[in-house]
Amino acid sequence: MNSAISRRGLRLTGGIPVARGANTSPALKRVLECLEQGKVVLIHPEGTRTVDGKLGEFKLGAEKLALEAKVPILPVKIEGAYEIYPKNQKLPHILRKKGRYPLKIKFFPTLNPQSVKKPLNPSDYDESTMFQQLEKILKGESK
Repeated sequence: MNSAISRRGLRLTGGIPVARGANTSPALKRVLECLEQGKVVLIHPEGTRTVDGKLGEFKLGAEKLALEAKVPILPVKIEGAYEIYPKNQKLPHILRKKGRYPLKIKFFPTLNPQSVKKPLNPSDYDESTMFQQLEKILKGESK
């Protein structure tokens, strides 16, 4: 988070800010605690907003946390968010000349060891496998 106001706003809404380039261990520990308490956690796999509207490089944090907490991942794809709130804008666009900006939210089947195409033993199911499957789903390469 870039500003104290952003961090405070995120905390007020129940968010856990992660400072880019800093020690992420405290934030990841807090997320793991939330997952172990049965709370739902939203993690953006890219770790940042897109600069061009395209899906960026994934980080492994979500997968590692899901595996450690033994919880599934519900992949969600949000289309149109970049047009509404580009990274270089201070505030989101609310209306355009043609009306509202379209926003599509698509939910995919949950990811867990049982949802892999070929059967795997849970001990063989590592973050690399989950990461690859999540990335394929969100890029539209898998159904």
